[in-house]
Amino acid sequence: MRGNPDRLWAVDGLAKAVYVSPATLQRDFLQIFGSTVRQYHARLRLRGVVECVRANGACIEGILTELGYRGPQNVYRLFRRLTGMTLSDVRRLSESAYARVLDQTLALPNAEWRNHPGEALRQMHDQRERAGRVKGATRARALPQNRQPERGPN
Repeated sequence: MRGNPDRLWAVDGLAKAVYVSPATLQRDFLQIFGSTVRQYHARLRLRGVVECVRANGACIEGILTELGYRGPQNVYRLFRRLTGMTLSDVRRLSESAYARVLDQTLALPNAEWRNHPGEALRQMHDQRERAGRVKGATRARALPQNRQPERGPN
C-alpha cells in the first residue's frame, strides 16, 4: 500500500497476497495496526495530499484530481474532521505545526513498520501460524520467497 497509495486496494487482493481470508485480514489488520484497511489507506492517501499541497502552489482541486480523487468534497471533509483545519491552511502552517500534523494527527498506525511494509503482514501470518490457525501451511508455502520451487526428476 505504501509503495502505491493512489492505487485502489481491494481487501480481497491483499488477503490473497498473504494467504488468508478477507475477514481474517481485516480482523488481524485491525488488531496489529489499530485501524481498518480502508482507514489506513485513506490516511496514507491523505498524507500524500497534504505533502503535495504543502510543496506545490497549484490549485488544490487540481492536485486532488492528479492524485486520483474523483471529487474534492470527501477529502475536504475527512481532512477537516481529522485536523480541524482546511487543506488551504496547510500552506500557511509553520514548519513545526506542519510536522505536528504529519507526525501526530495524520500519523500512520504502528509507524515502526514504516520502512518494512510487508513485515507487518508476515508477522500477522506468523502469529496465526503459531496459534494453529493456518491449516497445514508452512511459512515457505504461505509466504513464498522470490525464487522458483525445486523440482524433482520428471
